Amino acid sequence: MNKRLLFYGVILLQVLFLLGMAGSYFAIDKVGQEIRLKTIPIDPRDLFYGDYVTLQYEISNVPKKLWLSEELPDYGDRVYVLVDKGETYHKVVAASLEKLEVGEGEVLLSGRYLYEVDTSALFVEYGIEQYYIPENTGKEIENSSGNVEVYVKIAPWGQMKIDRIVEVDEKK
Repeated sequence: MNKRLLFYGVILLQVLFLLGMAGSYFAIDKVGQEIRLKTIPIDPRDLFYGDYVTLQYEISNVPKKLWLSEELPDYGDRVYVLVDKGETYHKVVAASLEKLEVGEGEVLLSGRYLYEVDTSALFVEYGIEQYYIPENTGKEIENSSGNVEVYVKIAPWGQMKIDRIVEVDEKK
């Protein structure tokens, strides 16, 4: 009897865990804050999953002058990047190894430090660098000459996902 209850208890915990993961992902759409990012598409194909674009964001290059921690991060360190809406897109206003205070209109992103771009910037990856798209549309986005913007939703608990990718008309 005890083994049977333990078995069903383990199954129930696994189901609840999977439902919680799925629920938190869908909750981002309801309670997440949207930010708009300028991107440059890079690569359009994955043999197993179909078409996708690899994106690099302007906010991935964090200027060292905006770095608030005394020490620079080591490879793979979690870093916190504070972004604020600029004229059109969200821009980096500060970055640190510690969580930062969020002001009016600002959003705190969590990422991983990878490398120094040059002597003036640090490269941060946010976990939203790949976006899977409908079959045979990868080349269209890749050929858009970098005129692509991404709308990202960020939940209050920090989880983020790409909501949509929009090709921007150059003439605007």
